This record gives sequence, structure tokens and C-alpha cells, in this order.
Amino acid sequence: MRADLLDRVQLVCPTCAWKHGNPAALRAERAEASPEGEVRDGSLRCVRCGASYPILHGVAVLVPDGHRRVAQESAAVEEPLRSLGAHPLAQFGDLLPEADRVGVRPGDFWPRLASLRAEGLAVDLSCSTGRALLGLGRTAGFALGIDSSWTAARLAREVLATGRARVRIVEEGAMERTLAAEVPPPPAGRVEVVVADPERPPLPPGIAGFVLAANLLERQGDPEGFVRRAASLLRPGGTLAIASPFAWWEEGVPREAWLGRGEEPARDALVRLLGDIGHEIVEEADLTLVLRETARLEQVVRPHLVVSRAR
Repeated sequence: MRADLLDRVQLVCPTCAWKHGNPAALRAERAEASPEGEVRDGSLRCVRCGASYPILHGVAVLVPDGHRRVAQESAAVEEPLRSLGAHPLAQFGDLLPEADRVGVRPGDFWPRLASLRAEGLAVDLSCSTGRALLGLGRTAGFALGIDSSWTAARLAREVLATGRARVRIVEEGAMERTLAAEVPPPPAGRVEVVVADPERPPLPPGIAGFVLAANLLERQGDPEGFVRRAASLLRPGGTLAIASPFAWWEEGVPREAWLGRGEEPARDALVRLLGDIGHEIVEEADLTLVLRETARLEQVVRPHLVVSRAR
């Protein structure tokens, strides 16, 4: 974690902010910075309720019982890059050297999100290994990536530190190779990643100039509530970008909670909801995301991007 993160971003206790509706600041404890300005281990403590959130191996873990959650995920993950499957390649495949891109077509989804322009504080609510976040960091004053996965957050910080993104390309069976894509870095000191719940981000209302929610909407138990909470992070005139394939599953989200409830296009329901909360639509686009499992097995996803601005 950057030693100056709390000076750059007003992080708050997620428990106080979302459970009690009363944001409270976090302060650093036992957090000694290296000469490079990095805090490897320590904790952040809420000034009101006293809840403590660990900093582990350079990543702030802003969820309740963070030590246990990280321990469980670490025990379940033998090789971090492998555990994320096709997603790192989908994010950074277009940045591989041309000779290494043979048979790889990641689609335009992540390059398009990385090209979105942001002002002030940009928040990526599900940054994964960081492709869109790195793009936002080149235009925003500061870009904060949030991911619920400790593994993804660590790999995203690795990309930030090295300027190289490792990806796996599986041809068939055990025939695979690991390559590195050179990533255009954002200006120094303008990007950070934390572990947090994207439904309950550790931020107060009205703090952000830009919020991105990529492939998150369809995975929320309360999609409408999620949109409203994401929008609440914006200052007046701020921009909300939501990209979703609107792939609803009743096993995860009851039909009555779906946007449109399966009786009208979810895109139409989303646009109406955004209008109800005082947003105007400024851009829409159909995008393509290709998740390459092997040389002969791909999953093609076609998310729809809706960009709106708070009036």
C-alpha cells in the first residue's frame, strides 16, 4: 500500500459507512513505510468503531475478518495466475508482442474500458488484474482499484510495480506458456489497489469523479441497489460507467431482482433507473470480450456499456 494513500483518498470504515450509514475515517497503525514509500504490513483502524483492517504484503484488506479471508483464499490458490483462468489474457492479450498474439483475440472490451476518460478520483469497483484501472490512472487525478479477490489485487499491484502483465496461453491439455505483456504505465503515484467488497466500497458518498462497474451488475443480489450505491459515490457532474452482459441466473439472483425482471430488456431498465436517480446517458456501446480457455475453446461475451453523468 502506498504510504500516502490516506492523504490521496478519504478511505472510510466500510462497516460504519454501509451498515450504520455514518462514514468514519481510517487511520494507519503499525504501518512503517519502506524507503520507496510502500507499506508492506500493518493495519488500518476505524476512528469510531475501532474495527481493524490488515495490510498484508502491501495490500490493504478492507473487509471484516480480513486475516481469515486472506488465509482461506491463499490456502485455496496454489498458483495465482492459474487461478484466474482466462481473465488476465483477456485483459492484456492485445498488448502482447505480435508474434505471441497468434491465435489470441481478446476482443475490444478491456481496451475500450481502459480508454475511458476520468477526472478527479476514479474508482474501479472490480479491477481484477488492472487493465481498465491503469488506463484510468492516465487521465484521473488518482485511480483506486477495488477487488474482492486478494489474488487479483496482488497481481494488479505486481503489474503496477513492474509494468509487465503475466498471462497464460493454454493450447491443449498441459501444453501452455506464460508470457508477459508490456503495459504502458500510468503517471507515477496515481494508482492503488485494495481488497474490498464492491457492494460496500470503503468510500464516503460524493467523493469520486468517475466510477466503473465492469461485469458486476449481473452478480449482485440487489442490482438496483448496487447501481444506486455506485452512483452515490459520485460528486455532481461525475460519470458512472456500467458494462454488463445482463446474464441473469436465478440461482444467484432471484428473478424479481433482475433489472427488467426478464420481461423487458435490462438495458432499458438500467437506462430508466439512471434517469430516475438524476443521470443523463452520454454514451452506449456493444463490446466483445473473449475468454480463451484453449486453442479450440473460447467463451464470447458481449457486454453492453452505458456511460451516464450525474446532473
